[in-house]
Amino acid sequence: MRINGKLKWGQIFCDNNYALYGLNGKRGDVDESIGILAYFTGVLIHDHFMSYYKHKTMTHAECNQHILRYLKGLVEIFKHEWFTEMTELFKEMCHEKNELVRADEKSMPKDKIDGFSKKYDEILQRGWAEYQASTQGDEKKEKYYNDERLLLTRLGEYKKEHLLFLNNFSVPFTNNNAEQGIRVLKTKQKVSGGFRSEDGAEWYLRIISLITSLRKQNMGVFNGIRAVFLGQVPFFPP
Repeated sequence: MRINGKLKWGQIFCDNNYALYGLNGKRGDVDESIGILAYFTGVLIHDHFMSYYKHKTMTHAECNQHILRYLKGLVEIFKHEWFTEMTELFKEMCHEKNELVRADEKSMPKDKIDGFSKKYDEILQRGWAEYQASTQGDEKKEKYYNDERLLLTRLGEYKKEHLLFLNNFSVPFTNNNAEQGIRVLKTKQKVSGGFRSEDGAEWYLRIISLITSLRKQNMGVFNGIRAVFLGQVPFFPP
C-alpha cells in the first residue's frame, strides 16, 4: 500500500466470523502493530510466509490453492509428469474430505490418510528423479530448474502443514477467506491509488475490520457503525 509516497503493508487476519486488518512498515513484521499473533494458539493458515513460522504458540497450515497454482505454472514450463500427478492428488484429497464433510463425518479414516500420505511421498520421489534426470549435475540446468527444486523441497519439508486439512476438518484446504478479505484493499488502491497519511490508512483499516466482521455475521452494517458513534461497542454473538 502506498501511504504518502511510502510503501507499507496492509494485512488481514480472519476466520468465518471476524476480520482484523492492520498496517505494518515491513512485510516481515507481521505482528508489528496488530499484535494478535502473540496471543494466538489456534491454526494459522498462510502461503508459506516464513516470518509466520517464528511464532511457536500456534499450529501452522499451508494454503494448498497456492500449491495448485505453482504446479499449474511449472508444468507448462518443465513438462514433468510429477506436477500433474501431485495436482490430481491434491484435488482427490480435497474432494474426499468434502464428501466426508457433506456426509456429516468428523474425521477421515486413518487408513485413508495413510494412503494419501504414501502416495504423496511416492510422487515426490518421482519428482526428484525427474529433476535429477533433467539437471544431471549441470550448474546451468540446475539454475534453470531451481523453481522445481524449491517446490520439491517445500512439499517435502512442510508435508505435515500441507496435509493438516486431512487430519483436522476445521482446517480449510486454502486461505481463500483471507484472500477474499484483502480484495477490499486492492479495490481501494485502484480507486484512490493510496492514502495521504498513515493515520488515515489506520482509520480505514479499523473501519473495514468492523464492517467485514458485521457482514460475516449477517449483522446490519449501519446499526453497527451507528453504535460506535453512540459510544457503544457493537454486540457480536458469542
